[in-house]
Amino acid sequence: MNKATAVIASKPLSELHVEDLQKIIRETFAELIREIVRQEQRPSYYVEDSGHKIFFNEYSYSRFVEGHPDKLPSELRASFIDAQGYRCHYSDYEMKPAVAARRRRRASGKTISSEEMKRRLRKLEVAV
Repeated sequence: MNKATAVIASKPLSELHVEDLQKIIRETFAELIREIVRQEQRPSYYVEDSGHKIFFNEYSYSRFVEGHPDKLPSELRASFIDAQGYRCHYSDYEMKPAVAARRRRRASGKTISSEEMKRRLRKLEVAV
């Protein structure tokens, strides 16, 4: 906050004029815009000494991975920092066709309610 804003802000609210409020709002808005520009200009990753890229968020990492469709994620030597602060990367794992088919069959299978499940467990004399 510059000196003019500090002087204006130190006055009681009843003594502020419209021009003073406009000046406070204008300077606050300008500082907010400067902060946004600083954040946007910050690089989205850093490179460790080993050459491994560490992205600050998953979105930047996913754009990087999508930009290299000919390589698996493990070949890119890159990872991202998740919300808990852990370094993560996408897996190279692809399901085998038999596993994918089994999962599809199970997903379309019949389900039962929790009440029905409790009734069946009581019938088997399981404490619920």
